[in-house]
Amino acid sequence: MKQKMIGYIVAVLLLVIPQLSFAQYFQALYDNDSTVDWGWCIASRPDSNYFIVGWSQNETTGQFSTFDMVISNDGSHVLSKYDFKINGGTLGPGDPGQIKSLSTGGHVLPLLYQWPDSATSYLYSAAGIMKLNSSGDTVLLKTYTDTSIYFDILYAINVMQDGGYIAGGARGLNIPSKYPGYLIRTDSIGDTLWTHTYQKDTAQWVTINTVAPLNNGQILVGAMSTYQIIYGTYTYNHNAPWFMVLDS
Repeated sequence: MKQKMIGYIVAVLLLVIPQLSFAQYFQALYDNDSTVDWGWCIASRPDSNYFIVGWSQNETTGQFSTFDMVISNDGSHVLSKYDFKINGGTLGPGDPGQIKSLSTGGHVLPLLYQWPDSATSYLYSAAGIMKLNSSGDTVLLKTYTDTSIYFDILYAINVMQDGGYIAGGARGLNIPSKYPGYLIRTDSIGDTLWTHTYQKDTAQWVTINTVAPLNNGQILVGAMSTYQIIYGTYTYNHNAPWFMVLDS
């Protein structure tokens, strides 16, 4: 009886194991024009297709733009769009994967726009939020930077319970060692409700890379706190994770 039971178990496992094995549904390369495209963030859609946001540079003109793409669940190309074209700078979303699907359709993502100052060649960065509809058209685009004082970078974004947004990144002031983490809270059309900076020690610089609203109205923040350590002739950056729970 025991041997029969073992044989039965083995037979069941042989039937189940193939179904549990890894299956690659599709893999495809999408390069249909003369631009240089970066696919940066991807999200699933309610229609079972996939939505990709990245950025693109025209190899002839050097112009940068956002790059939106929809592919079907079998990997077939549905549409591509190039939107928010700019000259004289570079453009890109925040951290890879930082795109959030919206219940009303479409997506929202943090945006980074960089350009050099002609007098000093200093590279300024404008933090922004971009909202796209399900067809990849720009519905909302806001930037938040006074470049005479600082540069901002947004890496992470999330949707708040009231339909507004919380976005996190870093702020670089024109003062040595003043690089705090940076949060922007906006309403549903991207207008600023409040901003706040976070820095545990002025000798450290902070990058916020995760923001998540909690059910009780608080905000969970994940960041990296960095400072330099010098051992003899060697200098390297020491990183430590820094987590915070903030009120509304």
